Amino acid sequence: MKTKLFFAMAIAAGTFAFSGCQKEGCTDKSATNYDSKAQKDDGSCVYADTTSDIMLHFHPMLGSSDFAYDTEVTNWEGRKMKFTKAQVYLSGFHLNNDDGTTMLPTQYLLTKPETMMYDLGSVPNTHYHEIAFSVGVDSVANHSDPASWPSDNALSSNNPDHAFWNWNSGYIFIEVEGMVDTTADMSGSANAPFVYHIGTDALRNDLVFAHHMDLDGDITMMAMIDYLELFNGIDVRLNPDSHTMNNMPAAMALSANVPNAVTVVE
Repeated sequence: MKTKLFFAMAIAAGTFAFSGCQKEGCTDKSATNYDSKAQKDDGSCVYADTTSDIMLHFHPMLGSSDFAYDTEVTNWEGRKMKFTKAQVYLSGFHLNNDDGTTMLPTQYLLTKPETMMYDLGSVPNTHYHEIAFSVGVDSVANHSDPASWPSDNALSSNNPDHAFWNWNSGYIFIEVEGMVDTTADMSGSANAPFVYHIGTDALRNDLVFAHHMDLDGDITMMAMIDYLELFNGIDVRLNPDSHTMNNMPAAMALSANVPNAVTVVE
């Protein structure tokens, strides 16, 4: 009897010893901490992120200086201007590579100088060589009801800064206001108002920038807008306002300056 009991205890002890010797660790080869010597998975596997978050730093400028409200600057012809309002709708953010196009989760932004950082969302980690977006709003969204958008969307009527004419004309893509010197010899101060509200489907600018990057972590992309460049070649003294349709030549001139006014830092 004693012999049988001893034999059973020996088996139990051996089983326990065998189980206790199993090395625990991550047994999934796709994990970053895979342990080839582990015999039992302990739930510690860690996996690499397959996506990266992209932030957009949209930096406002007035020529070579940082944007500042109510500050006199000199435009292309030597005339003083100062800005009291500046905002621009951006939309259609996407990245391109040889495999195609990846749309970014955030598709609409209403940018203002006082806010420079915008979250564009996450995209798969890979190589991209272009970023593209529009200054303005695509035609479908442009003729939508602002009340139909989620309250936190840039196009929503709940956005206190949203700029929308009506269903026919749509959103005001670029809204810039300020004061300008109207003396003929440009010797005065910026003390007469100017107003430029630019929109309509035809004046949306679709921009594409070469921007090579191998995503393997969160990044911040930097783009710049020069509000002074928007008025390059425009005689603001003779054209102090454009609500687009009431002064289409001035609206078209400002829209034509957008590709030079907006840049992406490589």
